[in-house]
Amino acid sequence: MRAYTGKTGAGYGRDARMAARAAVTDPRALEAWTVLGQLLGVLRQVHNDNADVTPETDEDLANGTPTLLLAHALASADPRERNRMHTLRTAARADLTARAELRALLHCPPVVDGYRRRVGALHSRARNLLDHLADASPYRDAIGNRIDQSALLGMPEPAGAGSE
Repeated sequence: MRAYTGKTGAGYGRDARMAARAAVTDPRALEAWTVLGQLLGVLRQVHNDNADVTPETDEDLANGTPTLLLAHALASADPRERNRMHTLRTAARADLTARAELRALLHCPPVVDGYRRRVGALHSRARNLLDHLADASPYRDAIGNRIDQSALLGMPEPAGAGSE
C-alpha cells in the first residue's frame, strides 16, 4: 500500500492539493485533500491492475510487479500457500503455465472476496473524505463518480465468474 501511495497516489495527491489551494488555506484541509488524491490514485492503480488480461498478456506477473491483489493474497495465505505463490511468482516471469496458475490462485473466491472488502474500504474512506471536504456540487459529483468508477472497475471477479 505504501508503494502504491508513493507511486500512483503521489501524483494524484499533489494535484488534489494544488487544486484545493485555490479555495482552501487551512493546512489540515490541504492535507486532507492530499490524502483524498492519494486514495484516488491508489484506486486508479487498482483499476489498472484489474485490466482484463490473460496469462499471455499479464504484464504485471510477467515483470514481477507486486500488485495489491498479489500482496493481499500473500498476506492472507497460510505459510505453505504463501511459499507456493512466491515460487510461482518467480517462475511466472518466464513460464506461461506458472503465470496461469498464479492468476488462478489470485482469483480464487476467498482471495477475491477479501480483496474486494479492502478495495471497498478504500472506496468508502475516499467517498467519506470527499463528502467531508466538499459541499454538494457538480464538481464533487464528478470526483465522486471517478472514485466510484475506479473502485468498481478495480474489483476482480473470482475465477470462473467472468472473463477468467
